[in-house]
Formats: sequence, structure tokens, C-alpha cells
Amino acid sequence: MLTLNLSNIFLNQSAESKLQVIELIGQKMVELGYTTEAYTAGLKAREAISSTFLGNGISIPHGTPDTRDAVIKTGVVIFQFPQGVEWGEDEQVYIAVGIAACSNEHLQILKGLTRILGNDELCSFLAKTDSPQDVIGAINSPPRERRPFSEERVRNCIDANPPSALQAVAARGNGCAAPAKEVLSRAFTILNPNGIHTRPAKVFVSTIKRFDSRIEVSNPDKSDAFINGKSLMKLLSLGITRGSTIEVKACGPDAHEAMDALEQVINQELAE
Repeated sequence: MLTLNLSNIFLNQSAESKLQVIELIGQKMVELGYTTEAYTAGLKAREAISSTFLGNGISIPHGTPDTRDAVIKTGVVIFQFPQGVEWGEDEQVYIAVGIAACSNEHLQILKGLTRILGNDELCSFLAKTDSPQDVIGAINSPPRERRPFSEERVRNCIDANPPSALQAVAARGNGCAAPAKEVLSRAFTILNPNGIHTRPAKVFVSTIKRFDSRIEVSNPDKSDAFINGKSLMKLLSLGITRGSTIEVKACGPDAHEAMDALEQVINQELAE
């Protein structure tokens, strides 16, 4: 299991661009013996393919499969930029978590990190703290228990979707509106060679964010807990690898539509 120590944490840093951040991460990974210099090219290539910005002021630069042979051993470096670095339109990064991993190990790393960094208040605190022990303590702490898709949450979903909302969905045409009290459940097997890493996770989340229904996801191989499927960081925390069969539950006025859209994306785009 990956644990962090003082050599992994770099606080009060400054950079003029995300390219400079990536170069700092690549340089430090070489110094720590995690990678060869070739890995920096992979960090840049990954960013060009798809932004590694997660939200909450956090990015997770990591390499492409083509540069995996540049990884000597699994490692993580965390850079803090209290003044922020522009990462994209309306995107400011205060914490950049550089990841170098062999095989699919990065999924387990993401799971450990995102359980903590998905907390808004904690993200703000870690962006400004001047103590590396704060960062280490937060990330190495055990996760808090997450509640499953309970009857109480189903009732909340019903209350949030009155009959008038259902009528509006039905009026759209081809879609089939599920009764608000109905909770749909389907199982999907993930065939993507690298599992649900950052890029496919973004596709997954952006697909279901178009719908009003509440979507929750579980990876039974790891835990029976369900997370909010519309949260990129929480989805990454599930550690979904190739061959994993996930369970998805949907509750709301357009639950059927959401499930059908997700099934299409998983079987087509995410199967590659």
C-alpha cells in the first residue's frame, strides 16, 4: 500500500503555467527514482489528450500507456501552489498530484487520494497549509464510511421529483420516464483496457450529468458502498479495473434514459 512521507510533499511552490507544473513534477519524479526523464513527455502527452483537472483545485498529472516503461517504481509527488495555477478556462489548480504507476496500480492510488481530496473544505485547507504533516495525515487517514443507496435517500429522491417534473420529461418525446418511486438497477462490465481512469471517468460522469435523476455506482469487487456517480473524484475512488462488474442505481424522472445512455457509452466508447 502506498504511503506518503515528507519526501513526497512540496509546499509553497509557484509556477506560471500548467506546463511548468508538469515539468516540475517530471523533474522531481526523476530525482526520487520513480521514473526516467522520458516520463515527462508522457505527462505532457496525457494533458494534451485530456485535461487532468478534477475540480476543487486539484489536478492529477500522469503519463500515457506508451510511457509506462519509463516508470521505474510506483510513486506520487504532491505540489502545492497557494496562489493557484491556471489549468484551463475557469480552472485553477492549487494541488497537483503527480502519479507514476506500473500497470493499473494508479487506480488504487487514486482511490486512496480521492477519498480525502474529494472533501471541499479539506481541499481548501490543504491548498493553504504550511505543514506537510497536514497533507500526509489527511491522505493517509482511513476513509469515512459511506452510506449505501438507502430507503431514506430514495424518499428524498421522490420528494425532489414531483409528478410535474415527470410530466415534463414524458413530454420530451422518445424518452421513457420512470416513476419517481422506482429505483432502477443494472450491472455493467467494464472492458476498457485500463479500467475507469481519468479520461473514461470524465466520459462516464459527463454522460449522466445530462440527466436529472440521481445516479449511484458501486464496485462490489472492492466494497458494497455506493457513491454519487456524478462526482468524478468519487468515481475514480472506486478503483474500477478492466473486467470489473459495477452496479449502477438510478432514481428520478429520467432514470431509464440515463441508464440507456450510460449503457451505450460503456459498451461503445469505454469498451475501446
